[in-house]
Amino acid sequence: MLQELQTRGGTALHVRPGQPPLARLDGILTPIRKDELDGHKARELLAELVDEERRARFAADLDHTFVHTVDGVGAFEVALSHTAAGPAGVFRPIAAKPRTLTDLDAPEGAWVLAERTAGLVLVASPRGGGRSTTMAAIADHLNKTRAIHILTIEAPITMPIESKRAQVTQREVGRHTPSISAALRAASRDNVDAAFACDLDGPDAASVALDLALDGLLVVAGVVATDALSAIERLLAMFGREHEARARSLLADALAGVIAQQLLPAPSGPSRLPMWEVLVATPEIDAAIRAGRLAEIGGLIREGAAYGMVSLDASLESALADKKIDPAAALRRAWDREALAAFTR
Repeated sequence: MLQELQTRGGTALHVRPGQPPLARLDGILTPIRKDELDGHKARELLAELVDEERRARFAADLDHTFVHTVDGVGAFEVALSHTAAGPAGVFRPIAAKPRTLTDLDAPEGAWVLAERTAGLVLVASPRGGGRSTTMAAIADHLNKTRAIHILTIEAPITMPIESKRAQVTQREVGRHTPSISAALRAASRDNVDAAFACDLDGPDAASVALDLALDGLLVVAGVVATDALSAIERLLAMFGREHEARARSLLADALAGVIAQQLLPAPSGPSRLPMWEVLVATPEIDAAIRAGRLAEIGGLIREGAAYGMVSLDASLESALADKKIDPAAALRRAWDREALAAFTR
């Protein structure tokens, strides 16, 4: 099943009792076997992947994430969970080597933010939307170009990183550190210059990330969101309404920018391409965040091309002009669907 997932360009395989195995192909869950798995068969398949240590952690934590490698097929991030029907697993392919910003055809603004030496860079996408790939590409760029100390905080570590010009320290949540916030809190003590956090998973992690960025570190952090505005809103929501004004002030001072992306299917074949939205912090952006005028951010992005900013709709138009993506999928993701529909005529 994992071989078929790779061959068909799928992004995830779902194995759970009471349903046939499902592969996410072009964003849609599709059965790749006819027969449902009963609880015994699902348990048998998943048991092959875990040693005693993993079995104990799965039993204790009820969820467990790790990397599993199949010779001749590839490496996969495996997320095990207990469900009412029995044990379940989701398998996501891991690239054989980090993709570069050039490989990803990243826009100018992403390169601008990758060159920052301090501040908070949010990397946003829906789940499975490629933000980990983009964060790895930024880390790879820093690793090749700067003599600094880079810390990555991952859950789990999906690929060992060889130090090049930089010194790279990788920490896995649950093995090397109890939490993302704990690892971030130790970054200053460990003389870190750039910290990469796979996810800002709550107010504690978000607060420490802002403090580090304000102290002069570069902090690159993942957020589950579809665009730059929703990434900012999601971060601020972590602090609650009673602390919103202070959080806006801190974010306005700390934010370097936001790289948001969504993966869209190509017109033919199994590949999916990232469509980008990039916000680069400017005095106007900072003022809008500080004052809570978040509705202005979309317009400021559209007006910010000189700073390397690009809106999602502009990325969609460019890709459609080059016939790189499926028009129907582009229309579903656009903010201004009427304008994009007119563009495609």
